[in-house]
Amino acid sequence: MRISKENAPYLFNEYEWSKAICKRQIPVQEYVMKFCKSMKNINSFGLVQGYCSSIGLEKATEEEKTRSFLKFLNRVFTLIYCNFKVEVVEESFYDNIQYCSMEKILENQKLYDLLGECSGVMLFPDVGLVEYAILKEGVFLRFMEDGKEDGRISFLFSDYDYDDIAQGEEHRLFFLATLNVLLMKKFGEVETIVVAKDAIRTIGDKKVANKMPFPIRHLDSSYFKTIIRTEGFMVQGFWRNQACGKGWKEHKLIFIKAFQKHGYVRRAPALINRAVS
Repeated sequence: MRISKENAPYLFNEYEWSKAICKRQIPVQEYVMKFCKSMKNINSFGLVQGYCSSIGLEKATEEEKTRSFLKFLNRVFTLIYCNFKVEVVEESFYDNIQYCSMEKILENQKLYDLLGECSGVMLFPDVGLVEYAILKEGVFLRFMEDGKEDGRISFLFSDYDYDDIAQGEEHRLFFLATLNVLLMKKFGEVETIVVAKDAIRTIGDKKVANKMPFPIRHLDSSYFKTIIRTEGFMVQGFWRNQACGKGWKEHKLIFIKAFQKHGYVRRAPALINRAVS
């Protein structure tokens, strides 16, 4: 699978916004106002009321409530665009989480309590992307499909009703999947696989290429697997563009002869990321 401007124009458009905001060519406030204009089909009054109830601002004036809600949106888009992070949810990973129930894990806790403040972009190949931001004041989710810039939006304040997210239009399934991915990355159990002699195990069945000007992490079923290969194997000869010279600024082509490798351990990315965070 190749991710490029052509097959993911909506992703590239969001990256362009991010680049412009980071270079201060466009203030975040300008994007917030653009976003508010696109919210004309949403019950804006109900959103502001829900937000103010979640932070104890019910007795404030309407002007104070609106100003506070705009500050919240400003923080949402600052988080998403000033730390533009894209993760591709591969089919094998999506299959593991799409039917996960969030009710028990969130019985007495909120997403913010479990995950802390976080934001990013989840790309579901051939479907679209979900932008998310989880803050103490609430959760923001926006789904974009087939290059449509207006997207479909959900805000979750106070008492979250996840049953409502799972019902109705198809895009809500991807809202639920996004939240499940975040929880599974943090709390999912890591499986250890030992590749024994004369046994073959395929981890992923396709090649992935990224043609975008920014890094993309691919989440597949191997995210939670530590792979230990105990048996040695032959590595075929290959050409290497070897760095050399002062400051390693020059390169020369050298041939690496075939050699015997004596097994390896590939730690689960989930463990590495948890250790870093």
